[in-house]
Amino acid sequence: MAPRSPTVFSPLLRRRPANRRRRPHATLAVDALEPRRLLAITPGAVVSSAFYTDADGDRVDIEVTGTVAAGAGFTVELAGGAADNADANRINLLGLGADNGLRIVVTPQQLVTQPGSGFATLYSAGYTNVTFVTSDGAMTALGSVQYSAAIVHSTRLTGVAVDSLTLDAGQAPYADRINTQNANQSTGDSLMYKPVTGLIHLGGIVAGSVDTLVIDGAISAPTGNPHDLTVTNDFRSVIEVTGRIGSIVGLRSNLRAAVHADSIGSIRVAAISGEITTRNAGEDLAINLPGSFSGFINSAGHLHLGFPMSSAALITGQIQALGISGNVKEDFRTDRYTDPLFIPGTFVNSITLTGDPTAPPTA
Repeated sequence: MAPRSPTVFSPLLRRRPANRRRRPHATLAVDALEPRRLLAITPGAVVSSAFYTDADGDRVDIEVTGTVAAGAGFTVELAGGAADNADANRINLLGLGADNGLRIVVTPQQLVTQPGSGFATLYSAGYTNVTFVTSDGAMTALGSVQYSAAIVHSTRLTGVAVDSLTLDAGQAPYADRINTQNANQSTGDSLMYKPVTGLIHLGGIVAGSVDTLVIDGAISAPTGNPHDLTVTNDFRSVIEVTGRIGSIVGLRSNLRAAVHADSIGSIRVAAISGEITTRNAGEDLAINLPGSFSGFINSAGHLHLGFPMSSAALITGQIQALGISGNVKEDFRTDRYTDPLFIPGTFVNSITLTGDPTAPPTA
């Protein structure tokens, strides 16, 4: 009997039995991507959050807070049109409103090249440079703006009412401590690292109004650079506001800027070496003078002024006001325009009045 040939089954001819059930397949769960988050910078792309690595190796995160309308957000232009590893030339805000805010946060990163065993970890500088933050021209309001270790040389929000604008030193003081400790472990390298915390300043500002303008500063170790005039985070350049500034606060900062506004509610800073000018004769200005004052105060309206109890040796600036009284400024105080002003004898000739010193301002 001849052997039987093996049966050959062709995959093309196989049929699934009619009564055979399909096995249920597990559904693959896929998390939705965060909307419009830019992982590398594409010039002209409108997004609500993005991050990039700057020229010094720091991570820079930019985020719009609040509910973002369709088509709104910001664009980022890095130097030279780069997609990464460069500082930002411009961040342009589009279609945002009072319920939105802007955050620029810098995080230092461990450097790829490390000094080796026995030394602390080296980090990037911990701050970044942004040349311009601008708006699209159609915006009229913006909520809080936070620059965390971001040195923005010019914030141009023309006609925009800003709720608050705050600068802080971020993690730069931490990076300074670690990097300085590392450098000082070797006597030969002790002068190579220069602290950067004191370089984080607030640059020029153009806005319709700003409710609060704040620097949460930190004290830096001296950098050794003769062009770094202070070791504090300061107000610099020109701050031009067409409307009102509610308050300016920098308890560790020098107001070295020229500040021009229709009116300013109050100013509390560690030193004043710049110019403060208001234009509205119907609005008061309140200042507790710091121990160091070498600038100019030109108040179109009444000035509530307080002098420090310390020596007046560093108070050499000039003051001009419509009327002037002590530092009682609360609206419920009926004596807020007649509160006596105590002036150090060496400073009395540096005050000029342009009206009745005790007359309430006229609207």
